[in-house]
Amino acid sequence: MSLRRLVHYRSIWCLDAWCHQRDKLQRFALDAVESADVLGLKAVEAEQDGGYGIFAGKVPKWATLVFSSKAAQWVSREEWPPAQKTSWVNDGLYEMKMSFVIETELLMYVLRHAGQVKVKSPASLVRALDQQLRAALVANTQALAA
Repeated sequence: MSLRRLVHYRSIWCLDAWCHQRDKLQRFALDAVESADVLGLKAVEAEQDGGYGIFAGKVPKWATLVFSSKAAQWVSREEWPPAQKTSWVNDGLYEMKMSFVIETELLMYVLRHAGQVKVKSPASLVRALDQQLRAALVANTQALAA
C-alpha cells in the first residue's frame, strides 16, 4: 500500500492508502493492521472521498434525529461538522439534522442513545433501527429463556 493520509477519527487512527493488491484507495483502521511491507512502488494518485465514517463518500443524505432532554445534555455538547443543523425544540428536546453517507455508522450512533432518540427521517434509517432493536430483543429473550 502507498500511504496517503493518517487521520484520527472518533478515537481511532485511520490510514488512507493505495492498496496495490486491490488496485484502489482503501481506508484502514490502523489498530487492525497486522503487518506492513515496504514495496518500493510509486504512490498512485487517487481522488479522496469526502471524509470518514458517516461522512465518507460523495453524495450525502440527511437524517433528522430528536433527542430527549436527558440525552440532549450530552449530544448538544458533541462536536459535529458545520453542515449539521441543530436546534432546541419544545420541552428541552434537541433536534439534529445531519448529513451522512454510511447508514451503518449512523445507526450505531442512534443505537447508543436507544430509548432517548427518535428517528424522524429517512425511512430507511427508521426501518434499519427497527430491525436492529427487534433482533436485540429476540437475542436477549432467548438468552433469558436458556
